[in-house]
Amino acid sequence: MFRFIAIVLASLALLACNAASAAPSGASPTPITSAGDPTAPVPFQWTVHESHRPDGHRLRLQGGTLHAIPSEVRLRNSGGQTSASAPAKLLTQADTGLCRGQPQGMVGADLPLPPADLAAFRSDWPSGYQVEVQVGGVWRPAQLTFAGCRSIE
Repeated sequence: MFRFIAIVLASLALLACNAASAAPSGASPTPITSAGDPTAPVPFQWTVHESHRPDGHRLRLQGGTLHAIPSEVRLRNSGGQTSASAPAKLLTQADTGLCRGQPQGMVGADLPLPPADLAAFRSDWPSGYQVEVQVGGVWRPAQLTFAGCRSIE
């Protein structure tokens, strides 16, 4: 029941965010703010999905909280450049977790992982790489935890 309520609240927040971004030009969109600490890292789990196709590798992420529902996720490489980004999608009861269990958090995102970066992610989180999430129009750091599995297609 709590999960259903959380999903409804997250849906309403994203609808409000989408409505604000669809405001006519010249009108100021109303920012969606977080009830939590606006500078605190947002918890996320991560895993890597390897593909036989060079363009099929993915950094898979799930996370966020009721107080910090991200709308976008990006990967910053060791040079500080954004190497991938994707919209965050609300998790539903039909979604599975990164390791086949229950989903973790409120949203999920699959970021394309460039082949040149794949080797760095095979053993652990590589030094210098960061994930940032956009919450209420503000980019915040993600607090990352390895999900405990990896996948290959």
